[in-house]
Amino acid sequence: SARQPDVIEKTFPLKMGGRLTLDLDTGGRIDIVGWAKEEIAVTAEIDGDDAEDVNVEFDETGRGLRIHSSCDYRWHCDADVRLTLKVPERCDVSIDSKGGSVDIEGVAGPFTGKTMGGSIELLRVKGKVDLETMGGSIDVVDCEADGKVQTMGGSVRIENVKGNLKGSTMGGSVTYN
Repeated sequence: SARQPDVIEKTFPLKMGGRLTLDLDTGGRIDIVGWAKEEIAVTAEIDGDDAEDVNVEFDETGRGLRIHSSCDYRWHCDADVRLTLKVPERCDVSIDSKGGSVDIEGVAGPFTGKTMGGSIELLRVKGKVDLETMGGSIDVVDCEADGKVQTMGGSVRIENVKGNLKGSTMGGSVTYN
């Protein structure tokens, strides 16, 4: 019988413009959507053979909320982590992930950080952007953004974006529409 994923659900207060810091030593899929509430609702789903060795910590700081995932097996952890977050529609988002896709929709940033691999998708975001993936495609659509997005491999698509946003890739195309 297949194991059910472990699910953690938590809610924290966060003022508009507060900071969300994601520090994922396990890597993981990140989905962030903005909403009108001054709170963050987090759902963390943890699956895989080593799921029970994954720790997810939530630290409330003066600036906002920090979420840190780690695994007792430092070198090879067979776990899939997925974070689904609803955040205030103005939120300072910082990401440091060992790998996994990043999707952000309907949030006014800034947005900074990197993932060691996986696609990045920004939809209807505003603000300064400095995001990087070590491998995977990047799509930025219907945004008002300044800054840069970069991938070590994969295509970059920047579509209907107002502002000075530069895309770069070591392998693949960059298209501006």
